[in-house]
Amino acid sequence: MNLKQIAEIAGCGEKTVRRTAKNIWPNRSFRGGANLDDRESMSLMKELPKRNMVSGQNTGQMTVQDIAIIVKETIIAMIPIIKQSIQPVEQKQIEAPQIATRDELRRIVNKAAHDSGDYAGTWNRLYSEIYYRLHINAKERAQNNGTQAIDILEAEGFIPESVAIAREIFQ
Repeated sequence: MNLKQIAEIAGCGEKTVRRTAKNIWPNRSFRGGANLDDRESMSLMKELPKRNMVSGQNTGQMTVQDIAIIVKETIIAMIPIIKQSIQPVEQKQIEAPQIATRDELRRIVNKAAHDSGDYAGTWNRLYSEIYYRLHINAKERAQNNGTQAIDILEAEGFIPESVAIAREIFQ
């Protein structure tokens, strides 16, 4: 490291660095780009007057209690900044998806059919009740249209009433 680099790091003039080096090593020449090894550079830097730097000579020795107080005050000052930067984690309430009324009708009838062991008979009983209560022959309409009876009930908008009927007769 040369004297110019040391002067830049220490924040003082090159003449001051050269004068201090002459005081430390009086028999040595520091003209031109005299380079110092790391040990010599550190020795020179310790002896240089530094600008805008705190040294132990002008502040006295800090005790552990002094350092603890400084750390404590710094942390207390930073707590509001930290609290502002922390965004609360939003916990979304995940709601279970609602079951479609058509699926609810199928679930009610299939449970009743499973319990009785007669799937066709259970569906026929539901369609018979729908015929007498709502005056719709869903089975015959489905047969004429080449579709299923539950599709006819859904197309006509009678699924909610069919669910009510199924609950009444099967539950």
